[in-house]
Amino acid sequence: MALLLCAVMTFSSATVLAAEETTSTTEPEALEAQELTEVNETEPTEYTEPAETVPEGVKLILNGAAMAPAVNPTIFEGNTFVSLPAFAAAMGCQTEWAPNGILTVTRGEELHMEVLIGSDLVSVNDRFFYMPDICRLMDRVPMVPIRGLAKVFSLAIGWDGPTQTVTLTGGEILAWGESFYNADDLLWLSRIIHAESRGESLEGKIAVGNVVLNRVRSSRFPDTIYDVIFQGNGTQFSPVRSGKIYNEPTEECIKAAKLCLEGANEVEDALYFLNVSISGSSWAVKNRTLVAKIGCHSFFS
Repeated sequence: MALLLCAVMTFSSATVLAAEETTSTTEPEALEAQELTEVNETEPTEYTEPAETVPEGVKLILNGAAMAPAVNPTIFEGNTFVSLPAFAAAMGCQTEWAPNGILTVTRGEELHMEVLIGSDLVSVNDRFFYMPDICRLMDRVPMVPIRGLAKVFSLAIGWDGPTQTVTLTGGEILAWGESFYNADDLLWLSRIIHAESRGESLEGKIAVGNVVLNRVRSSRFPDTIYDVIFQGNGTQFSPVRSGKIYNEPTEECIKAAKLCLEGANEVEDALYFLNVSISGSSWAVKNRTLVAKIGCHSFFS
């Protein structure tokens, strides 16, 4: 377990999600830290992305102070994007650009964040989660969805439609993974994902983890990850009977488990999965509703 929890989780070309579009990895122009101007903040309403940007642009209010980034916030496909270097500077962070398309954001020992241009998967303090949209280069500047950054810095977010203003309040760095995840939950969820789907895509690995967590939430199954996996002494999951459940998981299986624990969901409501080519016309095929087919596995509710 100690090896699992001390593993350093970093992006690599083999483990990050495939970019949804081809983007330039030319180093963006340096952006200076932005000055903040005190303003009168109005009470924000519940945040809803605006349909489009008005001519004068979207305004950002961070803890009562107006941000004036070198690149204005931009609304693209329903998401408000902001300059990552400018926002990081406003939060007292440093950014470093790598030739492989990764932008690293740090603040002492409090924060280590990695953003891959062209991907919506980010790494923050040994945790993984998905942004609302992929991170993009716009005018050679890395732009990311404001809602994703709000999570990283624990900011409450609001939207004032008449003034086209995003308000952000609060500001605490996301907890590190070793203190956020329950060690036993992460261990056993990583192991069952590895035992059942180590050859599947990241999406397929997450889906297997989703089934376990869906069972934990269901009144028809035990209420802990360990008890769900070992229910009936292996009658539910064959790796328990074979002993493969005790094999050490790969880094991508650990990543998939962390994504599941952060709320990533590929097969909502699915309680069963199987490889139909091996299991044939099983009980689940005959009696349950097919939810999805991902890789070799079919998922049933």
